[in-house]
Amino acid sequence: MAHALCLTERQIKIWFQNRRMKLKKEIQAIKELNEQEKQAQAQKAAAAAAAAAGVGQVEQN
Repeated sequence: MAHALCLTERQIKIWFQNRRMKLKKEIQAIKELNEQEKQAQAQKAAAAAAAAAGVGQVEQN
């Protein structure tokens, strides 16, 4: 492969290492984004439940 691309074996090795690290960082970023979305949804659900409970109390009075 190195010969076909006119690169050294070391350059090929480093390219693959960099590629793996880039993929690892992208996966981590996606996981963090998913976690943030889950937290936002939980907060919205809690706020909606609190609002619904507040409305129910007003109607009972």
